[in-house]
Amino acid sequence: LQFNAGAADRIETRAFFRRTIFASTTATVAAGRNSETLASQQHVPSTEGGASAVWFATRGRHNLVSGADLWLVSGQSTDNVFTAGRFTTVRFGGGKQSSVGLFTEENFAVSPQLALVGAARVDFFRNFDGRNGSWPVGAPAIRELDGHLDTVFSPRAGFSFQVVPQIGRAHV
Repeated sequence: LQFNAGAADRIETRAFFRRTIFASTTATVAAGRNSETLASQQHVPSTEGGASAVWFATRGRHNLVSGADLWLVSGQSTDNVFTAGRFTTVRFGGGKQSSVGLFTEENFAVSPQLALVGAARVDFFRNFDGRNGSWPVGAPAIRELDGHLDTVFSPRAGFSFQVVPQIGRAHV
């Protein structure tokens, strides 16, 4: 969605959701290449969703962009392992991750051809509800994994110079 908040201001919002299921079956091929035996079956469902909001503004020679985004993903993998065609082992892993990002950028037009650019972004990541395990058939052994928090700051500075008016700017 896009909202015009005046002649020099615009706000854009986006949201998404996706559910994906990956499935795979592998086999072991016999030495004579005349037969194959089931080796594994993998089932990997995942769900993700997110949203963003971005504000664009122009104030004289200043072009400003600021915003935030959010993302959440949840997934797991279950592998059924076969030995000599017999179902023998289950491997499992799964968890969730969320991230929130905040960003801002300014392009200052020094002249019609030259602009100075400064930007910063900070991301907050969180891994949680993690679990994994590997066990023989009929004896589940799932262990909980510790969560993890992380923050990443990403500054940026540079300039943009338009060599020829009919061609776009070269960014450095």
